[in-house]
Amino acid sequence: YKALMLCGVNQLSDGTIKLIRKFVSDGGSLVVCGSTPKGIDGDSLDDVLGIKHYGESKTDRAYLRIPDDYKDTLWAKWEYARPYVLVFGRHPFVKPDKAVSIAPIVTLGSEYQLGTHAPAKPSEYSAIALNTFGKGKTAFCALNLAQDYWKRANSGAKYVLGGLLNHVLPDRTVEVDSEETLQITLAKRKKEMIVHLLSYIPERR
Repeated sequence: YKALMLCGVNQLSDGTIKLIRKFVSDGGSLVVCGSTPKGIDGDSLDDVLGIKHYGESKTDRAYLRIPDDYKDTLWAKWEYARPYVLVFGRHPFVKPDKAVSIAPIVTLGSEYQLGTHAPAKPSEYSAIALNTFGKGKTAFCALNLAQDYWKRANSGAKYVLGGLLNHVLPDRTVEVDSEETLQITLAKRKKEMIVHLLSYIPERR
């Protein structure tokens, strides 16, 4: 299986969009979060992701929550609470065209502590949209999960991002049900597959 992940990418070189479109159409998997990349020639991945744009947010954060029907695929098995996930960063407003919207962007409620807002109500825009394009599968999240995980070590964003990969790549080469401190590295040598398991506690980022 082949997969491509684009997180917070705004622009791609001329012709790259066409290459990605063919990659997915031929059976590749694509995960995009945050902004949707556009080519210098004006082309975009909207048709591949099955979405339409309706502007950009004015606020720098929003919530999402994985629904019950997708908790086994898009959420961590060991986190039973499945709370609303607050993700920082401005985000695009999109609605499904051919995609299936499984979770809306949830707006901010009133401030209850200095700079802290509870989730309010679901908006009309999609937080997560899943699509098939040709022989391939795509997953789009309007909120920039990777950026917020890198900046704030947002564990909820990490779970959702991992879940999107689970969705587009349901059949994995190796799956280990163990502690989060276990790191897995795969390597190929001629006809051999080498699986290296390392129990390691990394730094925060």
